[in-house]
Amino acid sequence: MSSIKQQVESQIVNLKWANQALYELTVDLNLLNAISNMTVNISAALEILSKQIKNSTDDNLVALLADSDTIEILDEIVDNDCISELENHFFTAIDNMENNIMGDFLSELIEKIELRYTALMSAIHELNALLNISLVR
Repeated sequence: MSSIKQQVESQIVNLKWANQALYELTVDLNLLNAISNMTVNISAALEILSKQIKNSTDDNLVALLADSDTIEILDEIVDNDCISELENHFFTAIDNMENNIMGDFLSELIEKIELRYTALMSAIHELNALLNISLVR
């Protein structure tokens, strides 16, 4: 069985991959700025978290992360649910379109964004679950 530190490091790698996938899809697109900015904030939080983990041991890792502002930032991002506002914008735009091809395109785009967003939020939840299980031990 791997140590808690190894498990957390592995989950952070998963989080970084999920975050990068969403970032690449949304970067430099004005309508998707909120999502893109969120991924930048997550990236910064993960860098801080990685440094905290690197300088810790298994014994103090869980306590360190339990008090970490970075974990709180990730929790706030999950709670913010910025995808809902984006969906509302997209669906309003689709409803007002006469061109079905463009509406189909926007529907496909929002589906891709939702898939990546869901993967990212799941990775954050998995990290939190891992930390919560470790706190109970």
